[in-house]
Amino acid sequence: ALMPLTDYVRINRMLTEQLLVSAASSNARIAVTISSGAAVHPVDARTSALGENPYGYLKREAEGALLDLSGDRLNTMVARAWSVSGAHNQRPSDYAMGDMIQQARRGRIRVKADREVWRRYITADELLAVTLAAGVSGSGILDSGGPLVEMQELSEAVRAAINPSASITREPLSGGADRYFSDGETWDSAVQATGLVPLSL
Repeated sequence: ALMPLTDYVRINRMLTEQLLVSAASSNARIAVTISSGAAVHPVDARTSALGENPYGYLKREAEGALLDLSGDRLNTMVARAWSVSGAHNQRPSDYAMGDMIQQARRGRIRVKADREVWRRYITADELLAVTLAAGVSGSGILDSGGPLVEMQELSEAVRAAINPSASITREPLSGGADRYFSDGETWDSAVQATGLVPLSL
């Protein structure tokens, strides 16, 4: 939050260039970058000025740059992580599912969302595994998917798995719904093609 926009842009583009140079100059057969739903939600971030959504804009820019490298020698894959969880989440308290798990362990879950919030969840390692498998045969973009849940349903699932005696409270609902999730189609197709059986919620 304290970084000037010019520095943020410069550092992101430098990291993208490092990825492109590494992918183009190595013996790699597959190159993967992790992107975000913010690149295309609510619209393609490149349709607006960079300053309006610098995170999404630069993710979209990196996606296109990597996909442009795809050729006979190199397959390139973009893994868009919309909402992922699992053991590799390094800051669980910053995300709804991880935060709910920590709260459930303490015996009380407070759903902080004061409006409907809808997400799809898979684990980060599932996303990476399916992306690499898809990259064996081609290039493209893979949006994360998984079961679609509202935060109340998520809190109840977390309670059932972590601490059935935990209480659940929620702020009164007001305002429009927050619907940040992919349509799940590329995920479902890729999962079917690889034969992976995804974990349940």
